[in-house]
Amino acid sequence: MINAAVIAAVLLFVSPLRALAADTPAPPFERDGAVKLLGYDPEAPADLCKTNTHSIAAAVVSDAKNDEGKAASYLAAAGEIGAERIACPNRAAEVLEPFARPGDKLAALVCVAAATAAGDKLTVHVSELMNSEHPDIVAAYADGVAQALQSIRDACIAQKEIWAKVATQSLLFEDRATSLRQVRVCTLWRMALDKELKSATALGQSNGKAAGLAHFDRQVGAARAGAHHHCGDDAAAGLVEANIGLTKMLLDTMPEK
Repeated sequence: MINAAVIAAVLLFVSPLRALAADTPAPPFERDGAVKLLGYDPEAPADLCKTNTHSIAAAVVSDAKNDEGKAASYLAAAGEIGAERIACPNRAAEVLEPFARPGDKLAALVCVAAATAAGDKLTVHVSELMNSEHPDIVAAYADGVAQALQSIRDACIAQKEIWAKVATQSLLFEDRATSLRQVRVCTLWRMALDKELKSATALGQSNGKAAGLAHFDRQVGAARAGAHHHCGDDAAAGLVEANIGLTKMLLDTMPEK
Protein backbone atom coordinates (compact mmCIF):
# COMPACT_ATOMS: atom_id res chain seq x y z
CA MET A 1 0.00 0.00 0.00
CA ILE A 2 1.30 3.46 -0.92
CA ASN A 3 2.14 5.59 2.10
CA ALA A 4 -0.04 8.69 2.47
CA ALA A 5 3.05 10.83 3.03
CA VAL A 6 4.50 9.64 -0.29
CA ILE A 7 1.29 10.54 -2.10
CA ALA A 8 1.30 13.98 -0.47
CA ALA A 9 4.89 14.52 -1.54
CA VAL A 10 4.14 13.53 -5.12
CA LEU A 11 1.09 15.81 -5.15
CA LEU A 12 3.28 18.71 -4.07
CA PHE A 13 5.60 17.88 -6.96
CA VAL A 14 2.80 17.37 -9.48
CA SER A 15 0.73 20.47 -8.64
CA PRO A 16 3.24 23.04 -9.96
CA LEU A 17 3.67 20.98 -13.12
CA ARG A 18 -0.09 20.92 -13.61
CA ALA A 19 -0.21 24.67 -13.12
CA LEU A 20 2.47 25.16 -15.77
CA ALA A 21 0.68 22.74 -18.08
CA ALA A 22 -2.51 24.73 -17.68
CA ASP A 23 -0.76 27.71 -19.28
CA THR A 24 0.23 25.58 -22.28
CA PRO A 25 -2.70 24.22 -24.26
CA ALA A 26 -2.55 20.46 -24.58
CA PRO A 27 -2.30 19.08 -28.11
CA PRO A 28 -5.60 17.90 -29.57
CA PHE A 29 -6.51 14.39 -28.47
CA GLU A 30 -6.12 11.97 -31.35
CA ARG A 31 -8.52 9.20 -30.45
CA ASP A 32 -7.67 6.84 -33.31
CA GLY A 33 -3.97 7.09 -32.52
CA ALA A 34 -4.56 6.44 -28.83
CA VAL A 35 -6.73 3.39 -29.56
CA LYS A 36 -4.08 2.06 -31.94
CA LEU A 37 -1.34 2.43 -29.32
CA LEU A 38 -3.48 0.76 -26.67
CA GLY A 39 -4.52 -2.07 -28.94
CA TYR A 40 -8.16 -1.74 -27.82
CA ASP A 41 -10.90 0.84 -27.52
CA PRO A 42 -11.78 1.67 -23.89
CA GLU A 43 -15.23 2.79 -25.03
CA ALA A 44 -16.03 -0.35 -27.05
CA PRO A 45 -18.98 -2.46 -25.87
CA ALA A 46 -17.72 -4.98 -23.34
CA ASP A 47 -18.90 -8.51 -22.70
CA LEU A 48 -19.95 -7.66 -19.18
CA CYS A 49 -21.79 -10.91 -18.64
CA LYS A 50 -18.50 -12.80 -18.43
CA THR A 51 -16.87 -10.35 -16.06
CA ASN A 52 -19.91 -9.61 -13.88
CA THR A 53 -19.28 -10.97 -10.38
CA HIS A 54 -22.62 -10.11 -8.79
CA SER A 55 -24.31 -12.94 -6.97
CA ILE A 56 -28.03 -12.52 -6.54
CA ALA A 57 -28.09 -15.69 -4.47
CA ALA A 58 -26.06 -13.85 -1.83
CA ALA A 59 -28.92 -11.40 -1.30
CA VAL A 60 -31.85 -13.76 -0.87
CA VAL A 61 -34.58 -11.85 0.90
CA SER A 62 -36.16 -14.94 2.40
CA ASP A 63 -33.01 -15.66 4.43
CA ALA A 64 -33.48 -12.55 6.56
CA LYS A 65 -34.56 -13.18 10.15
CA ASN A 66 -37.04 -10.30 10.44
CA ASP A 67 -38.80 -7.63 8.39
CA GLU A 68 -36.05 -5.08 9.03
CA GLY A 69 -33.45 -7.51 7.71
CA LYS A 70 -35.67 -8.34 4.77
CA ALA A 71 -35.86 -4.66 3.80
CA ALA A 72 -32.05 -4.36 3.69
CA SER A 73 -31.68 -7.65 1.79
CA TYR A 74 -34.43 -6.62 -0.62
CA LEU A 75 -32.60 -3.41 -1.55
CA ALA A 76 -29.35 -5.31 -2.11
CA ALA A 77 -31.14 -7.89 -4.26
CA ALA A 78 -32.81 -5.13 -6.30
CA GLY A 79 -29.41 -3.60 -7.00
CA GLU A 80 -27.93 -6.96 -8.00
CA ILE A 81 -30.80 -7.74 -10.35
CA GLY A 82 -30.56 -4.28 -11.91
CA ALA A 83 -26.85 -4.84 -12.56
CA GLU A 84 -27.51 -8.32 -13.93
CA ARG A 85 -30.00 -7.01 -16.48
CA ILE A 86 -27.35 -4.71 -17.93
CA ALA A 87 -24.51 -7.22 -17.71
CA CYS A 88 -26.44 -10.06 -19.31
CA PRO A 89 -29.18 -8.55 -21.50
CA ASN A 90 -29.79 -11.85 -23.27
CA ARG A 91 -30.30 -13.74 -20.04
CA ALA A 92 -33.73 -13.88 -18.41
CA ALA A 93 -33.41 -11.63 -15.40
CA GLU A 94 -34.82 -12.62 -12.06
CA VAL A 95 -38.04 -10.83 -11.16
CA LEU A 96 -38.25 -9.31 -7.72
CA GLU A 97 -41.73 -8.86 -6.32
CA PRO A 98 -42.46 -5.40 -4.83
CA PHE A 99 -41.54 -5.19 -1.16
CA ALA A 100 -44.68 -3.17 -0.57
CA ARG A 101 -47.72 -2.84 -2.79
CA PRO A 102 -49.88 0.28 -3.27
CA GLY A 103 -51.86 0.90 -0.10
CA ASP A 104 -49.53 -1.13 2.14
CA LYS A 105 -48.22 0.44 5.34
CA LEU A 106 -44.86 -0.60 6.73
CA ALA A 107 -43.81 -0.47 10.35
CA ALA A 108 -41.53 2.40 11.32
CA LEU A 109 -38.68 0.00 12.14
CA VAL A 110 -38.79 -1.45 8.63
CA CYS A 111 -38.73 2.01 7.05
CA VAL A 112 -35.79 3.07 9.23
CA ALA A 113 -33.94 -0.16 8.39
CA ALA A 114 -34.35 0.50 4.66
CA ALA A 115 -33.12 4.09 4.91
CA THR A 116 -30.19 3.07 7.12
CA ALA A 117 -29.12 0.20 4.86
CA ALA A 118 -29.24 2.48 1.81
CA GLY A 119 -27.32 5.29 3.49
CA ASP A 120 -24.66 3.06 5.01
CA LYS A 121 -23.92 -0.39 3.61
CA LEU A 122 -25.29 0.05 0.09
CA THR A 123 -23.75 3.50 -0.41
CA VAL A 124 -20.36 2.06 0.56
CA HIS A 125 -20.94 -0.89 -1.77
CA VAL A 126 -21.59 1.41 -4.73
CA SER A 127 -18.30 3.20 -4.01
CA GLU A 128 -16.52 -0.15 -3.91
CA LEU A 129 -18.09 -1.20 -7.21
CA MET A 130 -16.86 2.01 -8.82
CA ASN A 131 -13.28 0.85 -8.24
CA SER A 132 -13.70 -2.44 -10.09
CA GLU A 133 -16.84 -2.64 -12.20
CA HIS A 134 -17.86 -1.15 -15.54
CA PRO A 135 -19.74 2.15 -14.97
CA ASP A 136 -22.83 0.80 -16.72
CA ILE A 137 -23.01 -1.99 -14.12
CA VAL A 138 -22.62 0.40 -11.20
CA ALA A 139 -25.22 2.83 -12.55
CA ALA A 140 -27.70 -0.04 -13.04
CA TYR A 141 -27.07 -1.23 -9.48
CA ALA A 142 -27.76 2.26 -8.11
CA ASP A 143 -30.91 2.50 -10.25
CA GLY A 144 -32.13 -0.84 -8.94
CA VAL A 145 -31.74 0.30 -5.34
CA ALA A 146 -33.44 3.64 -6.09
CA GLN A 147 -36.47 1.97 -7.65
CA ALA A 148 -36.78 -0.48 -4.76
CA LEU A 149 -36.62 2.40 -2.30
CA GLN A 150 -39.54 4.09 -4.05
CA SER A 151 -41.95 1.25 -3.27
CA ILE A 152 -40.80 1.21 0.35
CA ARG A 153 -41.01 5.01 0.55
CA ASP A 154 -44.66 5.06 -0.44
CA ALA A 155 -45.49 2.53 2.28
CA CYS A 156 -43.84 4.75 4.92
CA ILE A 157 -45.98 7.80 4.28
CA ALA A 158 -47.68 7.51 7.69
CA GLN A 159 -44.40 8.51 9.42
CA LYS A 160 -43.49 11.79 7.72
CA GLU A 161 -39.98 12.11 9.14
CA ILE A 162 -39.06 8.53 8.33
CA TRP A 163 -40.72 8.83 4.92
CA ALA A 164 -38.45 11.79 4.21
CA LYS A 165 -35.36 9.72 5.06
CA VAL A 166 -36.35 6.95 2.67
CA ALA A 167 -37.28 9.47 -0.03
CA THR A 168 -33.92 11.20 0.38
CA GLN A 169 -32.03 7.94 -0.09
CA SER A 170 -34.07 7.14 -3.18
CA LEU A 171 -33.16 10.52 -4.70
CA LEU A 172 -29.49 10.11 -3.75
CA PHE A 173 -29.27 6.76 -5.51
CA GLU A 174 -31.05 8.19 -8.56
CA ASP A 175 -28.55 11.05 -8.63
CA ARG A 176 -25.64 8.62 -8.23
CA ALA A 177 -26.81 6.62 -11.24
CA THR A 178 -27.23 9.79 -13.30
CA SER A 179 -23.78 11.08 -12.32
CA LEU A 180 -22.15 7.76 -13.19
CA ARG A 181 -23.67 7.85 -16.66
CA GLN A 182 -22.59 11.45 -17.18
CA VAL A 183 -18.93 10.60 -16.51
CA ARG A 184 -19.09 7.19 -18.21
CA VAL A 185 -16.50 7.88 -20.92
CA CYS A 186 -14.15 9.57 -18.46
CA THR A 187 -14.40 6.54 -16.17
CA LEU A 188 -13.66 4.10 -19.00
CA TRP A 189 -10.50 5.95 -20.00
CA ARG A 190 -9.36 6.17 -16.39
CA MET A 191 -9.94 2.44 -16.01
CA ALA A 192 -7.78 1.93 -19.10
CA LEU A 193 -5.12 4.18 -17.57
CA ASP A 194 -5.13 2.19 -14.34
CA LYS A 195 -4.85 -1.04 -16.31
CA GLU A 196 -1.87 0.24 -18.31
CA LEU A 197 -0.08 1.56 -15.21
CA LYS A 198 -0.34 -1.91 -13.68
CA SER A 199 0.85 -3.49 -16.92
CA ALA A 200 3.87 -1.16 -17.07
CA THR A 201 4.79 -2.07 -13.50
CA ALA A 202 4.41 -5.79 -14.18
CA LEU A 203 6.51 -5.54 -17.34
CA GLY A 204 9.23 -3.65 -15.50
CA GLN A 205 9.32 -6.29 -12.80
CA SER A 206 9.42 -9.21 -15.21
CA ASN A 207 11.34 -7.87 -18.21
CA GLY A 208 13.30 -4.99 -16.73
CA LYS A 209 13.27 -1.23 -16.55
CA ALA A 210 13.44 -0.56 -20.30
CA ALA A 211 10.41 -2.72 -21.05
CA GLY A 212 8.39 -1.08 -18.30
CA LEU A 213 9.31 2.44 -19.40
CA ALA A 214 8.55 1.64 -23.05
CA HIS A 215 5.06 0.54 -22.07
CA PHE A 216 4.74 3.62 -19.85
CA ASP A 217 5.65 5.94 -22.72
CA ARG A 218 3.31 4.33 -25.25
CA GLN A 219 0.26 2.74 -23.66
CA VAL A 220 0.18 4.75 -20.44
CA GLY A 221 0.70 7.93 -22.45
CA ALA A 222 -2.20 7.07 -24.76
CA ALA A 223 -4.58 6.24 -21.91
CA ARG A 224 -3.49 9.33 -20.00
CA ALA A 225 -4.25 11.56 -22.98
CA GLY A 226 -7.71 10.04 -23.33
CA ALA A 227 -8.43 10.35 -19.63
CA HIS A 228 -7.32 13.99 -19.56
CA HIS A 229 -9.37 14.80 -22.65
CA HIS A 230 -12.58 13.33 -21.25
CA CYS A 231 -12.12 14.12 -17.53
CA GLY A 232 -10.24 17.42 -17.55
CA ASP A 233 -8.98 18.72 -14.23
CA ASP A 234 -11.74 17.27 -12.10
CA ALA A 235 -11.54 16.52 -8.38
CA ALA A 236 -9.71 13.23 -8.95
CA ALA A 237 -7.13 14.58 -11.40
CA GLY A 238 -4.52 15.27 -8.72
CA LEU A 239 -4.60 11.72 -7.38
CA VAL A 240 -4.53 10.32 -10.90
CA GLU A 241 -1.42 12.34 -11.70
CA ALA A 242 0.12 11.31 -8.40
CA ASN A 243 -0.41 7.65 -9.28
CA ILE A 244 1.21 8.20 -12.67
CA GLY A 245 4.15 9.94 -11.03
CA LEU A 246 4.58 7.18 -8.45
CA THR A 247 4.55 4.52 -11.16
CA LYS A 248 7.21 6.39 -13.13
CA MET A 249 9.35 6.74 -10.01
CA LEU A 250 8.99 3.01 -9.33
CA LEU A 251 9.95 2.10 -12.90
CA ASP A 252 13.03 4.32 -12.73
CA THR A 253 14.28 2.34 -9.74
CA MET A 254 13.93 -1.06 -11.41
CA PRO A 255 17.02 -2.89 -12.67
CA GLU A 256 17.69 -3.67 -16.31
CA LYS A 257 17.30 -7.28 -17.43
